[in-house]
Amino acid sequence: MRVFRERELPEQDGLQRTARKEQIEAGKYPPPAKANEGGRAKIWFADEVHAWQRWRRACRDGTAPEGSTWRDYLA
Repeated sequence: MRVFRERELPEQDGLQRTARKEQIEAGKYPPPAKANEGGRAKIWFADEVHAWQRWRRACRDGTAPEGSTWRDYLA
């Protein structure tokens, strides 16, 4: 299972850290997981980031159902 560290995410989503944090708080971006118990490092699962990309593309193209979220695009 592929994961991304925070420093890798701008290549994937084009977002700055603060914009990503705002979207996470609004439920519009996958939340991070802890890399290890008790640690500070955060990771994002690639399949969730890719689902977010598919959802954003569908929103842009007008094909996303009303009220859908990135979770609806998990494979």
